[in-house]
Amino acid sequence: MTTRGTKAEALQACLDNPPSDWRDPEGDGRKAPERDRLSWAISCGAGAHQWRSDLERAWMGLREARRRVEIAKARLEGAAEASYSASADGLEQTVERLTALLRAAGATVEDGPSGLRISGGWVDAGMAALSRRVGDLEHSLGEATGALADLKSMRRMLNGRPVVREEMDRQLSAAEAARAKVETALGEATAARADLLAQVDADRKRLAELRSRRVA
Repeated sequence: MTTRGTKAEALQACLDNPPSDWRDPEGDGRKAPERDRLSWAISCGAGAHQWRSDLERAWMGLREARRRVEIAKARLEGAAEASYSASADGLEQTVERLTALLRAAGATVEDGPSGLRISGGWVDAGMAALSRRVGDLEHSLGEATGALADLKSMRRMLNGRPVVREEMDRQLSAAEAARAKVETALGEATAARADLLAQVDADRKRLAELRSRRVA
């Protein structure tokens, strides 16, 4: 079982160990360990979700290109086959590159019979995932608050019926506990998003300083 502590350590290890061929996108292509590490950390925290979207799109495009290659081959359409083959080769390289990036960012990428599955690592811990979780929890909190208000209203109306009132008290207690649980989860998710944003901003500032020194 992966505990919260070991999960955080694994995520940090991903940030501290960029792929060997990763270079600062605004660099000159030569290895610059600190700039490379910072740009990698920023990309993981703020952009891993985009890698997933790009991979899903490339993967679908590759499947379609391979399908068209087979059709052209069956129809003896040599020019079309060559064109689709070239497209498939390019998409295959894109799929391999994005898969390697996502795995280096701690994600699991599985290409199975039911389709492409991408999860874990910075895909699920990055800014986009945290923002989505905060939004979902805000919606859930609104629903829980509304349900609790409805129960309280019903409880007041049934105040003169002891047997029913006891059942309502039980439901109220459960609804209050459910709302409190969602509220706690929302607080944790909001704090996690704020922490990540602060870290990404700090890394961006530090990276900008290092880039300016190189230019100077």
